Amino acid sequence: MRGRFHRGQDKWLHINQIMRDRKIGILALQETHLSPADVDDVHNLFGKRLQVYASIDPANPQSKGVAIVINKEISNTVGIKTEEIIPGRALHLTIPWHGGSKLTVLAAYAPNDAAENGRFLDLLEFKIRHLPKPDIVLGDFNMVEDAIDRLPHHKDPSAVTEAMLTFKSKLHLVDGWRQTFPDIKGYTFLQSATGSQSRIDRILCTEKVLKNSSDWIIESPGIHTDHQLLSMRYSDPAMPFIGKGRWVLPLRLLKDKKVMEQVYELGKEMEARLEKASVVRTDEENPQTIFKHFKDEIITLFRDRDKILVPKLDKEIREMQKNLKETLNSGTISEQERYPRQHGS
Repeated sequence: MRGRFHRGQDKWLHINQIMRDRKIGILALQETHLSPADVDDVHNLFGKRLQVYASIDPANPQSKGVAIVINKEISNTVGIKTEEIIPGRALHLTIPWHGGSKLTVLAAYAPNDAAENGRFLDLLEFKIRHLPKPDIVLGDFNMVEDAIDRLPHHKDPSAVTEAMLTFKSKLHLVDGWRQTFPDIKGYTFLQSATGSQSRIDRILCTEKVLKNSSDWIIESPGIHTDHQLLSMRYSDPAMPFIGKGRWVLPLRLLKDKKVMEQVYELGKEMEARLEKASVVRTDEENPQTIFKHFKDEIITLFRDRDKILVPKLDKEIREMQKNLKETLNSGTISEQERYPRQHGS
């Protein structure tokens, strides 16, 4: 996060919106700098939707800091148990899930220094031995295991990569994104000073979680930060199948003049048919069938119009994401050409 505010704007306004719009149930944040008073303030502002659990280092309140945020609209908040493992660095949370099962999440923020990073992973594994093993670990690990996860490509010191291998092995965890995309290049952190990139943010999970997960994606979080948002969708295999639900009219179409003129004409046509049906009612021409016909027509009208009015910006974003993926994974482009363009260059 790089702190709560950017140029006087509260980033939690955007976090609240992101969790609502993208239907994120559990979000882990690093470098939050949230004091207990800050947490209370966030709850006062967004308590209807968000439940925040945070850890801060009392000795360094303006650095570090981790938090786990629960979206109360789609996730349970009753019976949650949390434990601070390492102040400002690691927070353990167990949430009642479905059918009596529980989901255990660990949020981690590892040090930058390689030697400290390796010691942190060893200490973290040791300190959670008495707790339920995490199903999911969400963290900024400030290291990578393979050269493919850095641009320019290079390996991290063996001490820290071996510590990560040990950490995953003892907790029976895998790197979900890399397991899903074994040969794809994708980065979550941009070093603006040098243009170098790395995939230091990861979601580690058990094989069971990986088997029942989907939609692994790295994308822009929509707030001021030098990290991308890594997310995935996890579904409990014991949950009943739930369909797409009812179609809902996009409110933006109510402001579209062209489609509303057509709705107005359909309304006048329905009104004329209703007047005739009040005189001569048949099985085909009666208020119920006429109104159903009207609803079916405007639903088709709105759906067809919405396909035309897909925002141009969304198309551009998708095209840019496609181009970025092709650029990062092209075998004909040099590493230097893959670097983000700097302002003024």
